Amino acid sequence: MDRRTAAHSLLLFAFAFGLRAAYLHQLSGSLLLDVLIGDGAEYDRWARALLAGDGSAPQVFYQAPLYPYLLSNLYRLLAPSHVLVMWVQAVAGAASCVMLAWAGRVLFDARTGWIAGALLAIYPFALFYTGLLQKTTFALFFFCAMLLLLALARDRGGSRLPLAAGLSLGGLILLRENALALLPVLALWVGAVPGRAPWRTRALRVAAACAGTLLVLAPVAWRNAERGGGGLLPTTFQLGTNLHAGNFRGSSGRYVPPREGAGFPGREQDDAWQLAEEALGRTLTPAQVSSYWTAKAFDEIRAAPLAWLGLMLRKSLLLLNAEEVLDIEAPEVYEDESPLLRGLTSVFHFGVLFPLALWGAVASFGQRRRIWLLHALFAAMAASVVIFFVLGRLRFPLVPIAVLFAASGLSALPSLRGAGARRQLACAACLAIGAVLANWPLSGGVASPRALTYNDLGVALHQRGRDDEALAMFERGIARDPRFYRAYLNKGELLRGRGRNDAALLVIREALALQPDSAVAYQYLGAALMDAGRLPEAVAAVRRSLALDPGHVGAESLLGLLLLREGHADEAIPHLEAYVKRRGDDARGYNNLGAALLRAGRVEKARAAFREALRLDPRHEGARANLERLGALDPAAGRS
Repeated sequence: MDRRTAAHSLLLFAFAFGLRAAYLHQLSGSLLLDVLIGDGAEYDRWARALLAGDGSAPQVFYQAPLYPYLLSNLYRLLAPSHVLVMWVQAVAGAASCVMLAWAGRVLFDARTGWIAGALLAIYPFALFYTGLLQKTTFALFFFCAMLLLLALARDRGGSRLPLAAGLSLGGLILLRENALALLPVLALWVGAVPGRAPWRTRALRVAAACAGTLLVLAPVAWRNAERGGGGLLPTTFQLGTNLHAGNFRGSSGRYVPPREGAGFPGREQDDAWQLAEEALGRTLTPAQVSSYWTAKAFDEIRAAPLAWLGLMLRKSLLLLNAEEVLDIEAPEVYEDESPLLRGLTSVFHFGVLFPLALWGAVASFGQRRRIWLLHALFAAMAASVVIFFVLGRLRFPLVPIAVLFAASGLSALPSLRGAGARRQLACAACLAIGAVLANWPLSGGVASPRALTYNDLGVALHQRGRDDEALAMFERGIARDPRFYRAYLNKGELLRGRGRNDAALLVIREALALQPDSAVAYQYLGAALMDAGRLPEAVAAVRRSLALDPGHVGAESLLGLLLLREGHADEAIPHLEAYVKRRGDDARGYNNLGAALLRAGRVEKARAAFREALRLDPRHEGARANLERLGALDPAAGRS
């Protein structure tokens, strides 16, 4: 690398890092950096568990494991602070811009490379993901590293660069499992050495690339197998559930959790497992859970193939759309706190990037033999998203490829002045077609983006005991979208917990008016009616919840408790047993089961349930008192 290139690289890095630093500074002091929600909260919990060595990491991975392990090591090296990790992500994001610029220099030319690096530096969602405790920024880093290594490997012999590219792809797969679809592209690229290279040389390069990927995946596959995965699981066992989530009849192409109101880590895994075992009537391994949901997805497709083709078309359009399909964190809420993000988003988003990329792909068509890697990577990555469901963060690995094509198109624009009318017309047509495709309004969002994020912030604040702030968040969510029933439900549950039962009942009934078939709403209504002492009405509400969603553990537990309080211990026992079977770490559940067993005269089983409750929570006074009094009082004296 010459001095000029090095100087340009440093300037690009400083520019990209400066933007990210300014963005994080604007978020400082806001709830958005203080409170972790969704996957970010789960990654932080998982990383802290690894750091403490308490053994609570998953036995078989359901979520991609690399990011939590990276977090735990960063916590160990720096401090257990998620904000510090975001500054590390700012460095990784800036480095990605430089690597993309270098890749552009190799695949196109220097001007195209620097334009690409600058475009990625100012792309607003690259900044947005920097400020989340999410794996997206590191996925960008591994993708750009792989792209650069593949670009360099094109004109250089040997197997070191293919090996390094394979290692980078392995890291990317452990962040984004669907990136496994890129392995055939990688193998074809490194094997297609220009010139008349011997077949042994080509085979060695392909083997090196594949070996690099397998070296990264093998320890994870071995761990999953050793801990009872029940089959070959090179990353996680959520393939089947994700396939079904995006391909069931009635899908909008966006993510839908296995069970209503449970779209967050931990619950998703438990619900997917429980529903699969209930459907098949037997205990399943993780691999069998994935196979069940895979088969269910294909059953849905076979039942209505034309509707599925329409769904695939919709997902393809959604993939190319300007909308950044959110998971939990809505960019609009972050724009409210960051003038920088708001300004960049107003002028540069996917609806602008895609038309430029389309023009660049057409303008660079004459170089297709040299850059077919980009076409193949884009196609493989796009297909790997569309076959499941579309989210902004899943689409994000397409951005660096689109940026390279856009940079190529921008680099070619000056030459249009002296070009013929046909080329000018082609440019205008590409920009127009791309703009229409990317900015066509697609309905299907379930709520205001801000309402979703405010609701989840409220849930996180409530879990931290900051109920006044949580209530304010729920009310802001309702103000943003008065038909967003989940915010009403969470507000009602919070009010119930604070003893404001009349207000809670009113709010929960408002949620039911908006979503009459919500099993969760009936469960919350039952809890509020129980607190009001209206037990028969509460039982009816919870039975309605279970009719809408059979086997829901929260409703099972509540119905068991209600029946116990009504004096129907024998009827309560099956519901409480079903609950502890699925939530075997809940001491309160075992104590309630023990009370029901005791009232039914099954003393030994009651004693065992109380002991299990005390084992799970040595400070559980109810279980301790019940054990102490067992045998000295009438069985009806058990506490619930």
